[in-house]
Amino acid sequence: MSEKITTANERYARDIGFDYGNSNSDVQAELLNGFAAGMTSSPNGSLDMQISYIVDRMDSKSRKLIKHIAGFVEEAE
Repeated sequence: MSEKITTANERYARDIGFDYGNSNSDVQAELLNGFAAGMTSSPNGSLDMQISYIVDRMDSKSRKLIKHIAGFVEEAE
């Protein structure tokens, strides 16, 4: 990924997330699939530690949504 795209992603992450949040379920699932693939393929340290850093920075809406998604995942398995 080019430096310009990485910089844009960092700068507009919330806006990009909002746009994907308003898209259809196929696009939203692919966004989560890509995020999970990136998180689990990174050679930079512990996944648990990275998740801990993310959770520390999440707002209450994000935490509530992740818990809700997790509930559906548990039911689907």
